[in-house]
Amino acid sequence: MSLAHLLVSHPFADDEPLLYTAARSVTAGEARLAAATLAERLRDAGVEPGQPVAVQLPNSPEMVTAMFGVWLADAVFVPVNWRAPDAEAERM
Repeated sequence: MSLAHLLVSHPFADDEPLLYTAARSVTAGEARLAAATLAERLRDAGVEPGQPVAVQLPNSPEMVTAMFGVWLADAVFVPVNWRAPDAEAERM
């Protein structure tokens, strides 16, 4: 089993909250859909298995679903500090 399938095979039903912030929650179904949609968009953009994909987002449900989306595309998730200066982020 790959890390990507931890979200896909998570036992929560689609309507159950899975990811939380102080202000909101994201259901398992919403998280699965967001990850699958990103994976499809990455593949459509030409991302190939094993290719690194840099993601620069604050800690949020979107960061989690982006991580799983990259993994579902069989790519390599490369987190970039969202507070990093532009020059540092470009080097990544």
